[in-house]
Amino acid sequence: MMQVSGWFVGAFIIAAVAVVTAARWLSKRNILSGRKPISLVEMYQQDATSIGVSYEVFEKVLDVIGQAYRVDPRMLRLSDKLKALYDLDSWDLGEGTEELNERVAKDFGIVHFETEPKTIAELISEIERQTGVG
Repeated sequence: MMQVSGWFVGAFIIAAVAVVTAARWLSKRNILSGRKPISLVEMYQQDATSIGVSYEVFEKVLDVIGQAYRVDPRMLRLSDKLKALYDLDSWDLGEGTEELNERVAKDFGIVHFETEPKTIAELISEIERQTGVG
């Protein structure tokens, strides 16, 4: 009897991990669907110069987001809603969002935003504003 229940628990755990992995993959695919990688320099020249941020902050924030959520930064867009990344992260029990918050605190010295950013562009702008970099 013990072997059957151990086997059942093991199979259940493997199935649960597979479901979470598949759900995360589908969420990421949905968010990034139809996109092609754009070099960060090109993205900055096309979109970020209009919001008045330095390339240094732009590149670093996109790199931090990419590392936290395990997404190629060249696939991100400034108009992406942070909520979409948070939703993607829910399959990983908030690990990416936690890492993003820790990296923003460590790399930029920011632990609280006066205005909660809703998009990647707003996050970059707010970091630059609060740090005075650029």
